[in-house]
Amino acid sequence: MKKKVLSIMLSIIILFGSSYCWLYSYAKNSLMNYNKNLLESILSDRYWLIETLVDGNLNNNIYAATNGQTGFMLNEVLENYQKDEAFKFLVDAMERYSNGDEYASGLTDSILSTLMELFGLSEIDEVGSNVDSLVKSVDELKYESIIKDVLVNDYTSSWGETYNEQNMQYEIMKQSAEICNNISNFSSSAADIIGLSSSGLQGSVITYDPFNENEADYKVTTENYVNHILKSYEGVVSNLVNDDKFEMLDSNKALKKKVLEASSVALASAYQKVVFDTSETSPMLAQIFCEDFSEEYASLAKKSGKAFKLADNVLEQCILADSIVAQKEGMTATLNRVAINTPDKNIKKTMNGFNKIVDDSSDEYILNQIAEYCGSEKVISNFVKSKIEKSLSKYAIDAATFPVKSAKQMSCSAVMKALSIIELSTWVADTATGIKDTSKKTYICKYINKLINEVVKTYKIDLKNYQNNKTDENAALVLKDLELLKALRLYGEKTAYDTIRNQTDSWIGILLGGNDVAEYLDTKNQNSIDNLLGCSFERKSASEITLSEGDIFSIADDTTQGGKKFTRAVWKKASGGTITFAEPDYKLANGIYLNGGELRIISACEGCYIPFVKSSVAGGKISIYCSDVGFGELECNTNTEIALENDTAELTIFDKLTNNSTLTISNANAEKSILINDITNQGTINASNIMLNINGQLINNGDINCKVNIYGCGDPLFDVYFSKPLYQGISGSGTISELYFNNNTTRGVGIHGKQKVTKFLSTGKTRIRSGKNIHLSGDCAIENNYYKGDVTFEDYNSNSNLTIEGDATVINSASFNGNIVVKGTLNVTNSCQNFIVNGNVSVMGDTLFYAKNSTITGDLKLCGNLKTDNNTGVIDKIEFAGNTPQTIQSSITVNELINSNKSKSGITVEGTVTLLKYLRNVNGAKFANSTNIFLTNSAEIIGELKGGISAKNWTCNNDAVIKGSLRLYEKCDINGNLTVKGITTSKGELTLAKDKTLSTTEMKISSGSFNNNGKVIVKEDSVFSAPISNGYWEFHGSVDASAPINIDTLEMTSNSTQVFNNSSTTNVKALLLNNKSLLGITIGSKITVSEDYKTTSVKVINQDNIIILSNTVTDNTFEGNYNVNSELTVSEDINVKGSLNVSDGSKFTIDNGATVFVNKKADLGNATIIVKNGATLEIKNGVKANSTTIIIENGGRLVIGDYIYTSNCSITADGDIVVKGDSRLNSSTVSGAGLITLYGDLDTSSCTWNKPNLNLKSKVPQIISGSAITVNDLTVDNTSKSGVSLDTSIKYYGVYEKNTSVIKAEDKIISNS
Repeated sequence: MKKKVLSIMLSIIILFGSSYCWLYSYAKNSLMNYNKNLLESILSDRYWLIETLVDGNLNNNIYAATNGQTGFMLNEVLENYQKDEAFKFLVDAMERYSNGDEYASGLTDSILSTLMELFGLSEIDEVGSNVDSLVKSVDELKYESIIKDVLVNDYTSSWGETYNEQNMQYEIMKQSAEICNNISNFSSSAADIIGLSSSGLQGSVITYDPFNENEADYKVTTENYVNHILKSYEGVVSNLVNDDKFEMLDSNKALKKKVLEASSVALASAYQKVVFDTSETSPMLAQIFCEDFSEEYASLAKKSGKAFKLADNVLEQCILADSIVAQKEGMTATLNRVAINTPDKNIKKTMNGFNKIVDDSSDEYILNQIAEYCGSEKVISNFVKSKIEKSLSKYAIDAATFPVKSAKQMSCSAVMKALSIIELSTWVADTATGIKDTSKKTYICKYINKLINEVVKTYKIDLKNYQNNKTDENAALVLKDLELLKALRLYGEKTAYDTIRNQTDSWIGILLGGNDVAEYLDTKNQNSIDNLLGCSFERKSASEITLSEGDIFSIADDTTQGGKKFTRAVWKKASGGTITFAEPDYKLANGIYLNGGELRIISACEGCYIPFVKSSVAGGKISIYCSDVGFGELECNTNTEIALENDTAELTIFDKLTNNSTLTISNANAEKSILINDITNQGTINASNIMLNINGQLINNGDINCKVNIYGCGDPLFDVYFSKPLYQGISGSGTISELYFNNNTTRGVGIHGKQKVTKFLSTGKTRIRSGKNIHLSGDCAIENNYYKGDVTFEDYNSNSNLTIEGDATVINSASFNGNIVVKGTLNVTNSCQNFIVNGNVSVMGDTLFYAKNSTITGDLKLCGNLKTDNNTGVIDKIEFAGNTPQTIQSSITVNELINSNKSKSGITVEGTVTLLKYLRNVNGAKFANSTNIFLTNSAEIIGELKGGISAKNWTCNNDAVIKGSLRLYEKCDINGNLTVKGITTSKGELTLAKDKTLSTTEMKISSGSFNNNGKVIVKEDSVFSAPISNGYWEFHGSVDASAPINIDTLEMTSNSTQVFNNSSTTNVKALLLNNKSLLGITIGSKITVSEDYKTTSVKVINQDNIIILSNTVTDNTFEGNYNVNSELTVSEDINVKGSLNVSDGSKFTIDNGATVFVNKKADLGNATIIVKNGATLEIKNGVKANSTTIIIENGGRLVIGDYIYTSNCSITADGDIVVKGDSRLNSSTVSGAGLITLYGDLDTSSCTWNKPNLNLKSKVPQIISGSAITVNDLTVDNTSKSGVSLDTSIKYYGVYEKNTSVIKAEDKIISNS
């Protein structure tokens, strides 16, 4: 099956930009001498590692310098045991006996007396038999078990890394280099088998449009895998193996080397997971793939007569398979060389015997482990797409984690552990207690020391051979010697520690341990482990560092006893204790997690580079005091602070800054720049005296409150990527306070999302693509008041004359206090609430004018069409001066309208013209469609217009009679008595002045509102789709309303049948019904009367719809709102027609057997609500509660028909609570032994859950979000397809039943039972 991969990186993945050619050439013509380069690096730059492992000297060990340890515990035990002549006699006697010598010599009377006491004997004659028993127990010791113990033990450093992980890291890197050495052979075989071409994209750099998803697909064919993938992999591994590549770096060499190493590790990890699919070409290639790239495994399988096959054709499995085989064979080869070189017959015999056991029994185990691991390991065929979603630094994290997983089951330690050798613990307990065990342990210490000396001899022989013939093979032998020395010294420290630890208070513990207390001994043991694990060949750690809240992790320079300068870390834990270690940025290769802790980088003599820094708990802080500090990716998921503490502090983010919360960057000194490759911002970045220099892509969906300089060309800061974007770009939708463009490439910068700029914009000479997406806002200044390109103004204010050499778009609002010239199209969008120009506007192209309000105090001269949409802005003077026909669409408001259009057709008014003062035509210019002219202000009509007339924002100051219809828009004030044939309103506010009368035949209020301060008389029917308020209303026809009516007096008077109907609410102070017809008047909807109700009507139908507000309850029905202002107990059923309002300080109790039904909502203040056993409170609509105590006693019931919103409330549910809408609980406490049933969403913030029972029951999807929830029993009974989505955790202590419900993120449901 063909594997598809996104080409944004992989297609593409052809190596190194302009650097590719020399890199590829090196890889093609030279073997990767990994062991040689590594050994040379240790001999030249880390010789203290040799001093530590070979000489046992910690003077220059940078890890010992951090913890203060000056020597090894093994040496201390071997020195101190000689201070007691009796104990020394026992240990030396065992050694003499093992060598076949007379062991009893030197047994003096004094020693006999002491031994009698030590053995707890009563007769001195018994001493001899006890000594014989102890000494001759050496015959039972299988020395192979000591070797096994040395090789199977694992050790963990203070920073979390283990010995086995270190070994696996080294082997994986070594095998990666071996694979690269065989790529050429494999490529030739592939070419022979299926005729592959070596031409194509090999060695080139592929560019792509970062914002064009159509360029995404890339098919990893056999040809592409061989020519592209493998060659690219060869290049990145060459980066890691060959130090001479780093000579090409300029300043800050040490820091840049670390950056290049980490990035190369990341890409190597990605390549190792790409599947080489041979299903559609030749199956033979799969076998050749395994033979060429997993030589050790294939050879072992053939030797064992096994078929060799990988689960998938991926380099990762080749590396793992060969690593385990190579570890085993490398270690046995080292033991064999020690056996050859040692004159000690016992050691020679032990080494040879151990190797024979390994050869006889380990191969089968290794092959089974490889098959099991490779069969279960997941591979990826599409890592390029992940590159878009994950940073390169996170691939480095994956790469660092890789050996961790494999070390657990695929290490040499696992193989040795499976050997059939008697465990050492059968001869002596792991931890010594008493004279006999301690003597045995001390004997083992001496034996380990002897082994160390013998391995040192072999090391010196191998080193001399290497110096005489510097081959990669000879270097590998030296490294294996050092690896065995490290294992022996670690085991020696363990044995010395076990000899003393449980008897520190006894005489023998004091003798051997120098009177160290147990706790100090524990510290010394850990220090010894740290000092030895610090001697790692591959310094990058596979462990991660996670700081807790209050932790302080400091990085600073220090000096060893020998005067060598190095960098150390001091980790002060808030929980107590301090961890120190050297080479911190290598130990942070898997990232540091600031979960509320602080990272301080005080000094770093070789620079400090951390591939991944993540902050997920508020309070995380990064304090920088020095230069040459770099991060790969910084990811902030909560409030985080970066502080540049002094003049020398600097920071570079080589890969990506990701911010999903609030990131604060402070700099108390002169302005500084932070160089960043890519930024993805979903939150807020606040920076003082900081400019963010962005070299790559910016994705901003939040706020960046500082200077941002788009200065690069889009290429990565370091050429470790194998493709590059065509151009630099900005995407997303966010805000930037100051934006500078200094990209001088031909393609410029693409703006692919809305970016609001609030203070300053400088474009320089940069070509801006899709400039419309740049939104200038606030008082943002434009450099030189000239902008070449398209731009958008949003909530903008300018005090300068501006020229836009392109299209200008305006949204929300804009105020220009100066002249503005637009040489393209001016588009004032319909989202623009206010468009104000205190100056002249000249537009050469069309004008799209959709602003809600506009004011132009100067001249507006238009040469194109004017398109508007419901515009309410005021234009002082507008001149249509085109030479071709022009069109006005929708609404404009103008004091003076000048028509100087020179065409025969003139101006066509398709929309409306709102007239404030007068209209003027020049030289007989044509002007049509007078029905679209609107009166406004106190405008008067000069001349006769055919058709009706409209008014908009119009004030009628005199009595008037209009014989036609009057259409009113927006705000119209009638300050005189007005008589019209018909009146309609639309989208506005109509006000009738006090003591004035408006008389109309019919009335239709479509939208807006009518505020009546006088009297309105309507002779025929009325239709209201908008609210009317106040005043006296006299209706002689029917009323059909669908909007709120809140008036003083409503009079329905007629000799004919009338109907009053309002689908909204009607509230009147006085209601007068004077219908004289026999059929009467029908009240089709509710009318709430607050003061007076009178009727002389013959017949009133549906009188129940007339609600008289009262403070008494009649027939258990309360007509209005039910207000509780003090302490009140209800013992009978009540039907509240209105709402329930409980005031602060009140107490409302519903007694046993009573039911209170509220037809509307409930507003609950700082009061107490108690529903007793057998009582029910049912609220038809929603509930809002603030500082309310709600107590539902056992047997009580609270039913809420819609939502419940609480703040600072206490809810006790010993009975039942049912909420049929959404629940939003804020800073509230929920308790009780009853049941809370929720049919809607639940959003809880800062709440305390005291384990109530909770039932999530619904037929529609539910979302549970906010802070954590703790319940007793949890039942989920949601029958919808989408079920329940958990955005927060639910801990339960009782029973959890999910029924058949679908639960998303079910792992957030946690049992605490």
